[in-house]
Amino acid sequence: MLAVTCYSCHQVLDVPGALVFGPPDEHDNVKKYHLCVECFNPTAMVTPLMKLRDRGTTPSDILNYMESRIAVWKSSMDELRKWPESRQSPSWANAMQSLQIRVEEYQAIIKIFRLPA
Repeated sequence: MLAVTCYSCHQVLDVPGALVFGPPDEHDNVKKYHLCVECFNPTAMVTPLMKLRDRGTTPSDILNYMESRIAVWKSSMDELRKWPESRQSPSWANAMQSLQIRVEEYQAIIKIFRLPA
């Protein structure tokens, strides 16, 4: 049996997730990357990127946008950590988890964007 691992988290895929294809080279060959379900959330990741693309934004601009969002989310997490008494609240845990997932998703996309063609 063939063991396929997620490019982002390097876990063996139990369930098919997503295939991400790199840009074609001069011979029209593309690289294929497997992502697990946890590392690929198309709705959360693709919608803002499609809006940027539709405006004629360059790949470099998209990467800068994604990196700026990661910085904002990490800053929000830092602010949440300043309130230790709130850590007992389920909403605090949900907020931290949501922010962490967003950061990891964008980091995975950035990693793929930066792959050699």
